[in-house]
Amino acid sequence: MIVTLTPNPSIDRTLTVPEISFNDAIRVQRVRLDWGGKGFNVSRALKEFGIDSIVIAWVGGGSGKMLADGIQSLGIQTDFVWVEGDTRTNTSIIENQSDWRIKANEPGPHITTDDIDQMFLKKKKKKYKPMPKKGIFGFYRAAYRRMFQRISMLR
Repeated sequence: MIVTLTPNPSIDRTLTVPEISFNDAIRVQRVRLDWGGKGFNVSRALKEFGIDSIVIAWVGGGSGKMLADGIQSLGIQTDFVWVEGDTRTNTSIIENQSDWRIKANEPGPHITTDDIDQMFLKKKKKKYKPMPKKGIFGFYRAAYRRMFQRISMLR
């Protein structure tokens, strides 16, 4: 089983509008929700090739529940660590007739060293094998440093 890690997942909301105008209400023509994160993208691609995977991530709040339900509805297994705060939502507003767009990315929840320890406890209990992965870790330096210290102890 392949395990993918998405350290700072998001709900990606795209709103399509006829025209972006400031200081005015804009009628949305179309709304699209996607489950964002590099690990999620890898798991979706694996699913297309008939390969099962498990997504691990830190998620929280109502948006985390929505994201978990969305990923699971795609037939992808999850093993999340639930944290304080909400999983971030990134919102894009795009014009229907042009290349104009606005993108606003929320910050992710604060990931504590306890949250990191919970992730590594899952890894150890379930014998997940680490795989190199690109991506951005959206938490503070001390937590980042502690995570790599824990990785080196597991080797």
